[in-house]
Amino acid sequence: MPLKIINVACQTRSYAALFLAITLAMHIVGCEKSSNDFQMTVDRVDELNGMILKGISISGKIESGCIANDDAFVIKRNGKPIHNNTTRVLNVQDLKDPDNFGGEVFTGDYVTLYIPDGKKQDIAPGDILSSNTTSCGKGSAEK
Repeated sequence: MPLKIINVACQTRSYAALFLAITLAMHIVGCEKSSNDFQMTVDRVDELNGMILKGISISGKIESGCIANDDAFVIKRNGKPIHNNTTRVLNVQDLKDPDNFGGEVFTGDYVTLYIPDGKKQDIAPGDILSSNTTSCGKGSAEK
């Protein structure tokens, strides 16, 4: 009988160690920023008064992550949200294969996004555009 008690104690310790290791791993992974978390500092704002496009375009270099057409984003100034919208990519500077553009833009790309009915005074250079719910890699090809 004492042998059985020792065996159960060893199993319990093994399960506790396994549980602790899994919990620690989940905590570490959960605290990391997702590779798709998107951030871009607005570099330029232009007013669009054409027959088709009315609103503003915002340009900047993507600092981290990826964003795709129709993904939601927020623009913040001094840490406070000032504008919400969905992504509409107008231009990607130095796009390698424009014929196969899948609507996704990535870290390092210099992009221009369209905000319909936006006003130039609403968004300024230095504002931060971010999204943590992107659809990148879900069905469309990378550039």
